[in-house]
Amino acid sequence: MLLRLRLCSRSRSRIIVKEDGKENSVPVEFEVEDVNDNCPTFIQPLYTATTKENVKIGKPILQVRAIDKDFGENSRIVYTVDHPDFSVSDSGEISAKKRLNADQNRERFFIYRFNVTAEDRGMPRRRTSATIHIRTENTNDEPPMFVPTREYSTAVAEDAQGGTPVLQIQAIDPDRDQVSYGFLDEYGYETFETELFEIDKDTGLIRLKENVSPMELLNYGSPYNLTVVAKDDGSCCDDEENNLLLHTQTAIVRIGIADVNNNKPEFPECSSYSQKAKIEEGQYRHGEAPIIIQVQATDEDSSTNGEIIYSLYYARSESRKPFIIDSVTGELRPSPHFVFDREQKAFEEVTVKATDKGERPLIGFCQFTVQVIDFNDNSPEFERPIYETSISRSIQPGASVLTVLADDRDSAPNARITYKIEPDETSLPEHFDDVSFFTLTSPSTGEITLAKPIPQSRKKFAFNVLANDNGKPESRQSLVQVIIIVHEQAQNAPIWQSASTCKQSIAVDEDIPVYTELFKCRASSANNNKRTQISYKMTNGVKLGTNYKQKFREFQIKENGQDWVVIRNMENLDYEETSNYTLTIQATDVRSQVSTSKQFTVIIKDKNDNIPRFVLHE
Repeated sequence: MLLRLRLCSRSRSRIIVKEDGKENSVPVEFEVEDVNDNCPTFIQPLYTATTKENVKIGKPILQVRAIDKDFGENSRIVYTVDHPDFSVSDSGEISAKKRLNADQNRERFFIYRFNVTAEDRGMPRRRTSATIHIRTENTNDEPPMFVPTREYSTAVAEDAQGGTPVLQIQAIDPDRDQVSYGFLDEYGYETFETELFEIDKDTGLIRLKENVSPMELLNYGSPYNLTVVAKDDGSCCDDEENNLLLHTQTAIVRIGIADVNNNKPEFPECSSYSQKAKIEEGQYRHGEAPIIIQVQATDEDSSTNGEIIYSLYYARSESRKPFIIDSVTGELRPSPHFVFDREQKAFEEVTVKATDKGERPLIGFCQFTVQVIDFNDNSPEFERPIYETSISRSIQPGASVLTVLADDRDSAPNARITYKIEPDETSLPEHFDDVSFFTLTSPSTGEITLAKPIPQSRKKFAFNVLANDNGKPESRQSLVQVIIIVHEQAQNAPIWQSASTCKQSIAVDEDIPVYTELFKCRASSANNNKRTQISYKMTNGVKLGTNYKQKFREFQIKENGQDWVVIRNMENLDYEETSNYTLTIQATDVRSQVSTSKQFTVIIKDKNDNIPRFVLHE
């Protein structure tokens, strides 16, 4: 008979049966099967060991042991650890799975703390844990580490003097060794200086050598590459084997030559701009403005120190701003808000400012003038609104009768005036053929002469003279009426009389008061008839230096029965605007309408009425 019970062992017995004094027996064998009712138990709750951080991977550091009172698979134990750097064998031997590091807390040792677990193979599985402390001690097994990188980049100013600090490198030894620094030359030998630089072996500070000049620095070019070596001394550990081996690490240092903003922008062709810069008078809208000139400045500095921004410089008091400029290209154009008028100003001054982009910007200036080219926008102007004179009926053909004069504010070739006699269509029909009696000695002079004898029936001639400026693209013209009275006898023009108040020219200060008397003159009739009335008229002219702005005016007065003319200034005079004026006064015999002219010169003397103004030069 065989009975099976779930116990922990096997035993044999006999079963005896008795009845009525009789008995019988049978052998019985009991096989008891184990139940997993015991957990593994470590011999000790804490295991400690000490090892070097360079212990070989897989080499046992310590051995743990756990026992299980169960039987068979219920007592077979499997060990595990909860640390990624360690492993444990089936026999409980704990070894390093990867390289250990004793430098984690910046000390000379590090204690790894983790748990080991013993688990049986029974069902259900039962397990228990113990604590492991492994102290790892430092060894000189690691090279220095450069921080924050093994590639350094820096720059030294191009004008730096010898001894200038450039860069301090730093290396840390994980083994806590002392670190020293040096350079590696092209042959791999350690040195503490190169042609330009030196290094402090204890601090890692790189400096310019004392005898290096800025010129030498520039000659070597940029960047200057250095190989720096950091070396430990093995002082970290009591490890004779590893202390004999010193560790090194190298880093690359690139030292650029930093540009110093010590050169201002310059305009190499500034002196030629005045000959090249021209603009036709008028106004230019947005999108229609031509390039007057493109200025160019250069800067010997590099990077942003050599990048240039263009602008225009105007004095604070200057309200006229004729130009605009492209800040990048230097293209100068006319402002759309400005009207160029050559007759007002034939040359416009411009000051271009070039500013570099340095931290402390430097500025260069270029001053030049822009010539305003004439456009034929002015018609000829006669010096009188109407020409009147008288002639004797007896004068012969070819005799000079009258000279008309017109001027043009434009410049040549838009002011090459020619004259032509034409009928006056506003006069009576009887005067339509008056032009046949007169001719011009030359189209360019305006002198009118008699072409044929004057008939007895003619007492007056009326015709026009046309002045043509012959400008481009279209010529401009003006008309003036000429009236000629015929007398039976010859008529003589008035004669200007000399007087102390009637000088040919006069010099006055530019700050004289308005309405100052400048000239006082008189003309008398040719026959000295005091009863003959003389009238006076000032011609205005059309250009600077004449009375075209009407700064002067004539006043007719009567003294002792004689007609005088007084010339006065009606506005303030300005030497800086015009330094002299030529004034023309026409005296006319009212009865005969014969006239004569006299010119007077007003010279303006400068007064110190302007504050100094700085002139910008390169």
